[in-house]
Amino acid sequence: SGLRLLVEWLESTFEEVRLKHPPLLRCRFLGHLGPDGALRILQEERDAWARHLAVYRNIEKNHFGGGTAYRDVATMFSMFTLRRGIDWMEENIAWCDWAMAEVERNRALFPAISTKDALPPLVPIEPIAHARA
Repeated sequence: SGLRLLVEWLESTFEEVRLKHPPLLRCRFLGHLGPDGALRILQEERDAWARHLAVYRNIEKNHFGGGTAYRDVATMFSMFTLRRGIDWMEENIAWCDWAMAEVERNRALFPAISTKDALPPLVPIEPIAHARA
């Protein structure tokens, strides 16, 4: 019955992409951190994609040996999936490189002081003392 459900799911219509990607949302507001803060976040993201890419490349090397001859159809589609992941990681790294270069090229667009530096300090909240009756 599990195999039947799998096949039915595979034959179902294409599911629209529901993208919830926190780094993309974060990117929209990176200007509040100033150029150096934005660059730091973008570099952290790039480093994370590069770590994932290294894992995927290692899987490719150890399990597929760079060849195009597949043992069976399951292996072929496993490689398709891995290839998609590799392409995605490479695209994300390229985007980070582009975004960091754009920040560097457009430093003059940033305010002289970052939003973070302009924020007033947090005032510690004193616990409310309850009087005993």
